[in-house]
Amino acid sequence: MILLLLLMWHYLSDFALQNDFVATYKAKQVNGEYNPMWYHVLFAHCMIHSLGVLIITQNIYLTMFMLVTHFIIDYT
Repeated sequence: MILLLLLMWHYLSDFALQNDFVATYKAKQVNGEYNPMWYHVLFAHCMIHSLGVLIITQNIYLTMFMLVTHFIIDYT
């Protein structure tokens, strides 16, 4: 059941809660130019994901794991 809730939260966070601004400006470059706010937008996006993990699992270690891995995955 927890796995299903986490999967549902992931889809909600990546599609419904991620607007065009976040999807565009979480990248280091936008339209071929350096984006100075990429870190803040990406970190906020990862925090939204992590918040759901914290609420569902109530486990700080899984929450931190989600924060770090999601940041790395979206960064690359």
